[in-house]
Amino acid sequence: MATELDGFAVLEKIGGHPDRFIGIKVAVVKAAHDLAVKHLKAKSTTLLEIRAVRKILGPDQFGLILDGMNDASVKSIVTKVDRYHPGMKASDSRWKRSHLRVLSEGSVEPSVKQPAVKRGTSARSKSPKVVRSNPSGLGSEVMNVFRQSIKRK
Repeated sequence: MATELDGFAVLEKIGGHPDRFIGIKVAVVKAAHDLAVKHLKAKSTTLLEIRAVRKILGPDQFGLILDGMNDASVKSIVTKVDRYHPGMKASDSRWKRSHLRVLSEGSVEPSVKQPAVKRGTSARSKSPKVVRSNPSGLGSEVMNVFRQSIKRK
């Protein structure tokens, strides 16, 4: 006797007999969408896994799932699988959704991290430092007059 409900088996049976479950059609559609999105958003889901899900569901059903996702979910997924794309930060949600679609199709590969650009040292750090043995102004005639006036008091 099973100690736990096999959710996949139950969903498979429901999907195999949709005419018997017509009263819960809306709930099934919502549950299927929510489960697919939850899987796509999981931290452990890679681009290869997303492509495998697309292949299993088919391009039409996968496209409907992408179209039904909110913008935050799309941003979360596309940022996870292509975080180094140079246009990611400035793009809008429509571009992110489209980019996720082509990434999942395999027609585009994710961008690779660009090496950091080394910045040259500033001109200030290259100039030699001037060391003065006698601070300017302290050895001048004005300072001598000032020192003598202090001594007189």
